[in-house]
Amino acid sequence: MNDEEMILKRLKELYNRAYNKGYYTYSTFLGLNGQSVLASFASANMVTLFGGTGGTERVVAAFGDKEMYGYEPVFPIKCIKISPKGPKFAENLSHRDFLGSILSLGIEREQVGDIIIKDGGAHVFVLDNMAAYITDNLDRIRHTPVRCELTEDIPDIYSEAKELVVQIPSERVDVLVSKVYHLSRNDVTSLIKGKKIYIDGVLCNKDGARIKNGNVISVRGYGRIWYGEVMQTTKKGNLCVKVSAAV
Repeated sequence: MNDEEMILKRLKELYNRAYNKGYYTYSTFLGLNGQSVLASFASANMVTLFGGTGGTERVVAAFGDKEMYGYEPVFPIKCIKISPKGPKFAENLSHRDFLGSILSLGIEREQVGDIIIKDGGAHVFVLDNMAAYITDNLDRIRHTPVRCELTEDIPDIYSEAKELVVQIPSERVDVLVSKVYHLSRNDVTSLIKGKKIYIDGVLCNKDGARIKNGNVISVRGYGRIWYGEVMQTTKKGNLCVKVSAAV
């Protein structure tokens, strides 16, 4: 059984349990691949996705129908703020540094969501049953001593995204990705064939896939694009579109 088949089996178990038992069930954090597997079978009214705040790439799936149950899902997610004890002497720490130190505690990758780097530290979303263990045991990132605390003061996930206005001839994913990341169309085609482009968490498998206002395009190795509104059409027929891009 390959990874996708294992993910599918587990998600179907959670889906069926929620449907048959009448209570919410929750996945661990799903990356883009897991979200794409989920979209292949799950009914939209039985699934809610959330990663701790809006705009996260990694999300937890809540299986259940709020109209049937009469209440909203309560996601098992906590946010940990990690700060250097001596900011003046702290190293320039990366996403990989924070993630590596957390996983070195014996934490599984699916128990950790997005990591937002901010002011030399990080805000990390984790499953709630791992939060206390991490805050009690994580005291160093590389050579930098750190302190960890639970927080509800979560920074804007879009804070590192740059707002752009781009001109594109049509609302196609390959056209947009090529424009935003300054890639050739052949480069984008290679990314699609390599299963590295997702639209709203669903694997994109064709160059000409259409996009619309509100879509989030994730490009592995490059970042994410939040596709906004068409502001105007030029005399040559190009679309002037507002987007936000994060790398």
